[in-house]
Amino acid sequence: MLCEVRPNPPTTAMPAAYPPHEAVTRSMRQDIRRLIGAALLGLAAASFGTLFWLTFRIIGTRPTHPVPALGLIVPFNDKGTYYFVTHTESAAVHLSFWSSWWLGLLAVVILNWEVIVPPPGTPRWANHDGARWKPGLETFSWRHAIAAASGALAWGTAGLLYGAPIARTALRLGLVHG
Repeated sequence: MLCEVRPNPPTTAMPAAYPPHEAVTRSMRQDIRRLIGAALLGLAAASFGTLFWLTFRIIGTRPTHPVPALGLIVPFNDKGTYYFVTHTESAAVHLSFWSSWWLGLLAVVILNWEVIVPPPGTPRWANHDGARWKPGLETFSWRHAIAAASGALAWGTAGLLYGAPIARTALRLGLVHG
């Protein structure tokens, strides 16, 4: 024989239950989910930051009585003190609040949350409520940090360039009330 074909030796790094191509695909899927989850967490954090910024801006610059000539007729309640804002500002506050919660919830759903159950002999008081959740982001990774920062940057850019039109459109479509 001129050429003899020998099979590749089996790899010992992969578990026997998964062929090598499926294990790589599963690992890649988990990494993509973690990157998307990190980006969504960045978006949610930026949206929550926008909510705080809008609230403090309204408290610092808006009157406590309505001014119909300027369109400041929508009451904004902050711990019992009413500030009057425009319909667009009210829609922007509502939109940032709800988008921060929904983006955070979506990130929690997308991340692969692995349940860590304590050993059977562990006393109940030592592990508080039984199980902990492990999202896969517990160790620092520059890739996840960059994904979160890019999500926050995308939110900031969209808010800076298109914040008022987005709020007006959401108000017109009835997604938020003003």
